[in-house]
Amino acid sequence: MIQPYNLAYYRSILIEKFEVSAIDFAKQISAWQNRLGNSMESEKAFLWQFLEKWAQVLSQKCPDPYLQYKQLQALYRLMWSYLIGEQKKGTAMMEIMNYLELKIADLSVYKTYVTIIGDKQCAAVEALNGMTVSLENALLKQPIPYDNCSRQLGCICCYGIHAERNPTGRLIRK
Repeated sequence: MIQPYNLAYYRSILIEKFEVSAIDFAKQISAWQNRLGNSMESEKAFLWQFLEKWAQVLSQKCPDPYLQYKQLQALYRLMWSYLIGEQKKGTAMMEIMNYLELKIADLSVYKTYVTIIGDKQCAAVEALNGMTVSLENALLKQPIPYDNCSRQLGCICCYGIHAERNPTGRLIRK
């Protein structure tokens, strides 16, 4: 859900879903406000800086790659929704979320391939919509988000991940 800017909303999400310490968050925003003021723009700058730093923490915190990728994907989705709520392009966050989706698929013990799911409102992606590529090719070339996307707030195309099957319908191991 796209939420209009509300620091309390983002604070609660960070505490509940990302195990951010409420005390630590309060101390950091207080120090920020003491240095840079208490305006809404200052709050927004703090929040964005905090989200970026927390992404680094999550990258190092979780030893299980699957959980790490899922947590990072959720955090970047939160960052994407913040940008969209601010009427800014979210393409960079979408690119990271899509890449993490591919990395999660790469952890599978089964051979996988991906289908590009395009936005029908974007004429530029029409040729890519429904295209099937190997997971390795998608990781290497990252065809989406599409650079020439015509959507005002950026590309929202995504991948459909599929496991390969043999002629009898059984999944094929790597």
